[in-house]
Amino acid sequence: MELKYKVDGQNVKAVHNIEPVAGSKGYLTMLFDYIDTAWNNLAVVCEFSNSYDFSNSCATVVKDGKCNIPDEVTDKTEIYFRLYGRTKDLNGTIVTERTLLKQRR
Repeated sequence: MELKYKVDGQNVKAVHNIEPVAGSKGYLTMLFDYIDTAWNNLAVVCEFSNSYDFSNSCATVVKDGKCNIPDEVTDKTEIYFRLYGRTKDLNGTIVTERTLLKQRR
């Protein structure tokens, strides 16, 4: 299942109308459309957590605007995520706002 988002600066907005079912494993993919050119040529990682404060999180590389949601966070009804973009020379970083993906039971 593909979940589509637009990324504009530090803002992330869902453009899908899907509410996945909690517990799906190896099935959920996120697609990011970077509206802001600031994201061009950045190495991007997506951090996921089931807690608002990201106290227990995991991350995955976003390649070509796409990543899979790690199985570690799919059992709960709330998945929080944020993107980190880093310049290749490691001198610049951009972080998006915390975004909530709700799942149904």
